[in-house]
Amino acid sequence: MMMDNSTPTREETAIEQLRSSISDIITENDTFNDDYYLLAWLKARNMKPSKTEGMIRNSLAWRKKISLNSDMTEGMMEELRKDFPIITDTTSSSDGLPIGFAHVGKVDNQKIYSKYGWATIAHYVMKVFLQFEEAMIDHNHKKNLHTQKITQDCSPGIIVIFDIDGFPLTPSPFVDSLRIVSTLLPAITSYFPFMIEHVFMINVTKIFATILKFIKPMIPSRGNTFNVYTSGEDGWKKNLKELINSEELPGFLQDLQLLKE
Repeated sequence: MMMDNSTPTREETAIEQLRSSISDIITENDTFNDDYYLLAWLKARNMKPSKTEGMIRNSLAWRKKISLNSDMTEGMMEELRKDFPIITDTTSSSDGLPIGFAHVGKVDNQKIYSKYGWATIAHYVMKVFLQFEEAMIDHNHKKNLHTQKITQDCSPGIIVIFDIDGFPLTPSPFVDSLRIVSTLLPAITSYFPFMIEHVFMINVTKIFATILKFIKPMIPSRGNTFNVYTSGEDGWKKNLKELINSEELPGFLQDLQLLKE
């Protein structure tokens, strides 16, 4: 652990306690031999080492049980990724903070649900979350090269943007989407570290925004912000540029805006 000789921070103390309780895991899996990765797990359980230990052990057992990894060459994943692309951008933020993006409204929902089934799509999205996790780990290594004291800010969450423009509210794809969400939310909150800090849902129809008002209270909060912008609202652009400390939108979003204009 990188630290000076002064009194350890709350985070450093919690990390040391967690390291001691999962020493067997660290020996077998070097990914956990990383203070900033452990900090992300601790943030998911309010900095409580005992609860975090249980979460990590349950997560590893769950990932093994469903054979979850970030390899997108398995099975139908490569093909599904073409039909439902989710990108991870690390070049737009001034400090390389990863940005995840999915234009869910542009996806042919009826096609992918009939072709792959909701369970396969849910597994694909969880693979993407593993890629988000890997991007977060890499970013935190670079961000903290000269860190002397570990605090909450040493392990920030990434930004994820969902463009809802064109998303169908017809019964079949909407119900399938709800099934996926109901599968993903418990998995994300139970088996993944804190890694998403800001969620932007843009170009949302008024009907969809009303539905989200009912769904939002059911989404467990882990210190993240959940922002919904209806069609025509441009406030998200200013907020996003402030978060990434840039005067420009990410390139992929600039292209998207040009297509709409």
